[in-house]
Amino acid sequence: MGKTASGAVWLSAERTSPFDFYQYWINTDDRDVVRFLKLYTFLPVAEIDAVSSLEGRDLNLCKTVLAYEVTGLAHGRAAALDALEASGSVFGRRSLPRDLLPSSSIPREAERKADAVPTSLVGAGRLDGGIPAFELFAETGLCESRGAARRLIQQGGAYVNEERIAGIDCRIGSAHLREDGILLRAGKKKVHRICVG
Repeated sequence: MGKTASGAVWLSAERTSPFDFYQYWINTDDRDVVRFLKLYTFLPVAEIDAVSSLEGRDLNLCKTVLAYEVTGLAHGRAAALDALEASGSVFGRRSLPRDLLPSSSIPREAERKADAVPTSLVGAGRLDGGIPAFELFAETGLCESRGAARRLIQQGGAYVNEERIAGIDCRIGSAHLREDGILLRAGKKKVHRICVG
């Protein structure tokens, strides 16, 4: 179907989670949004043509609709709703005007929900001792290897709870734990939640 920075995106939920699938479409190149809306959704062409001149924030709202519609077709409406809400909880909720692609079934107003964010359970004792950040990024699949995780940290692209990880010697532990767990982010697109289990 296409390539992401970490490899292929798959229709199978076992190969690409609905959340990651949704994020793939959110990150569509601006030049492809209208074309992809026509190719991969059942929205009326007249509505899509009406948004063809949009730019910036307004075009990003169209990407939200694209991601929601395509995820719904591939994984079902429930998975699309979960991915929409999870993305909103991590990256911020986008308020969609009712007249933007009005045939879409995307909710215009909904509560935040983080269920679809990929999550791993880590033992409390392990968190108490602190886990090297590069190790955790590799373990959760945010990076392909510990070496790739070290490079990501050195380049300033690794975050814990929206704070940049300062160095490869950083340990992630119980001090980072919040009510909803620990949120790890690799670059702008990939997120993973750590919960105590």
